[in-house]
Amino acid sequence: MKNKSLKAKIVAVSLSVITACSVGMMAITPVSATVDDDLVTASKVIWNTEYQCGMGLLRQYVPGGQAIAGVIDSLVGAITGKDSGPTLSDISKDLNDFREDVSKQFDQVKEELKNIQKQIISIGKEIEKDIEQQTRRIEQQFINQTVLANKGSTFDGLMTMLRETDRQISAITNDDTLTEQEKAVEIAMLIGRNDKWNSTNNLYFNYMSFLDALTSATFCATGDHDIFYYIYQSNIPYAAFSHDAKEFSKPYIERLMQLGTYTYSLIAECLEASYRVASFTADDVAKLNEDELAHYHEVKSLKSVVANTFAALDQKVFDTADPNSVASHLKSFNDINDRIFIRQGTVNIPLKSSVWIDHDEHCKGSPYDGYDVIDPKNAASILNDFQNKSPLSFDDLHFLVSYIGSVYPGKSITDYLMMVGINDEQIESFRWRRHTLNLMTDYAGVERSDTYERAYYMAIDVHSNQLTPRKVISAFESFILANYDRPGGSDDYVMFFIADTN
Repeated sequence: MKNKSLKAKIVAVSLSVITACSVGMMAITPVSATVDDDLVTASKVIWNTEYQCGMGLLRQYVPGGQAIAGVIDSLVGAITGKDSGPTLSDISKDLNDFREDVSKQFDQVKEELKNIQKQIISIGKEIEKDIEQQTRRIEQQFINQTVLANKGSTFDGLMTMLRETDRQISAITNDDTLTEQEKAVEIAMLIGRNDKWNSTNNLYFNYMSFLDALTSATFCATGDHDIFYYIYQSNIPYAAFSHDAKEFSKPYIERLMQLGTYTYSLIAECLEASYRVASFTADDVAKLNEDELAHYHEVKSLKSVVANTFAALDQKVFDTADPNSVASHLKSFNDINDRIFIRQGTVNIPLKSSVWIDHDEHCKGSPYDGYDVIDPKNAASILNDFQNKSPLSFDDLHFLVSYIGSVYPGKSITDYLMMVGINDEQIESFRWRRHTLNLMTDYAGVERSDTYERAYYMAIDVHSNQLTPRKVISAFESFILANYDRPGGSDDYVMFFIADTN
């Protein structure tokens, strides 16, 4: 019974160790026992090959297994009477310490899980935000296309009417059987008397509808936006800068302006004929045949009505001081800031024209004024700090470089920036002064060898049409490497974009 009781205690202690491994909680009561002959035999069994293999697996695959295996080794050694082993009281203390350590580890795991949960929530919010942005973009594209389609049908209908009117005016003008007075009556009849101008089948009515379509808001969208806005919006998904979206919009806008000019010329010709008819003298009326005399009475309007209509039409089309005029709306489109980085509609960042920083001067008056910029770590830190403060991230810059290469192949970054209006003359001056102006494409670092330590970065020469980044040694080099005429040792400059906060 004595042997059985002690063996049962050994099993109980072993199970307690396993429980500690599983849940990190245990309470061990010191065990006192007398070693007998049966334990000697048991120890030989315990320390056989299977035991050593089991301990190896425990150390390798069980979390905290190294510590657990040490405790079990000590426990077995104490029970089997090994002289060098600790007492069971010591083992109990070790196990309690282990329990506390495991408990701390579990607390750390729980804290890490909380952090992961927070990150998941944060990522979820970012995903939700991205989905909302994408939804808004798709919705905007749908609205853009709907507006353009609806108004496009109006324009197509006007074009059909214009062609017929143009044909009729040409036929009347070239008819040698008609007098000048009769020609005026016939052309005036194309729009009729002023009481008919507002009928839906009248050219004047359709032209005014065309002008309203250019300048007024549409029913299917919110906001006081004209067609120029929707044309511009429809091209944003294909543009890097607002300048490009405007350029992509211009062919369609030019077609509309050509249509408007064409229509205006025909309406003006009809109104001029109406004004002439309204100004007929008795002698002019006497020169009309019977049919034309009847037409004369059908189309005759008051001179003041025709003159006021003509003046109002000119104002609607050409007066830039009138916020409702076509010219005013077109001017608003042309006045859109070319230097807004839109990245296909994902951002809206206006940039200043000045984008360069002279490496000899840019520390003056800055938080880095007085720094030892010869120290490569300082040099790299300064460059990286300026990039971090830039409104365009490296991801934005990579997009921009790829965009230039695909949309404007053969152009350098300088060519493109000057095209979109980012040029304060210094950019171009770097080229003719043969200084290199670099656009960083990754953070600056420090490279070391047995003989030197220096800052470097990956960058693209903005004057080159080779848009491939290459390694650039920072202009903040040691004096040993410096040129005689420049304390920085290089004629290289780094360009950073600057946000326009006005």
